[in-house]
Amino acid sequence: MMDALPLHDARKAGLKEGIALGEKRGILAGERKKALETARKMLKKNISVEIIAECTGLPTDEVLKLKQEI
Repeated sequence: MMDALPLHDARKAGLKEGIALGEKRGILAGERKKALETARKMLKKNISVEIIAECTGLPTDEVLKLKQEI
């Protein structure tokens, strides 16, 4: 029975780590979605691709692809 406690602690630590990783991925996905949304709005206002890339943090080539879609 002595081995059960460390195993329980290991599972608890693994679960905590998994939740933290999931939260981080979710935040990053949300930030990317917002950057893409902002870039689309800026493209519709005819703001230059270079400025959009600088302001959103998106790569220039990705902003150019968005421009082609619009």
